[in-house]
Amino acid sequence: MNTLKKQYSRSTILILLAINWAAMIILTSYFMGENESSKAILWTLIIGFFLQMRFICDQLKRKKQH
Repeated sequence: MNTLKKQYSRSTILILLAINWAAMIILTSYFMGENESSKAILWTLIIGFFLQMRFICDQLKRKKQH
């Protein structure tokens, strides 16, 4: 079975990841409602988003340089 492997550009990868994280944060906010524990979970997701995007961006820059 022959599979197609599509190469995505750096910006496309970052945009798709950002859309994925935004959907996760919005859905979590919607289903958790408005209480103290949900705020902690949302802040954890937001911080995770920024950390992952920074890491991925750095890794993609390194890959491009080599």
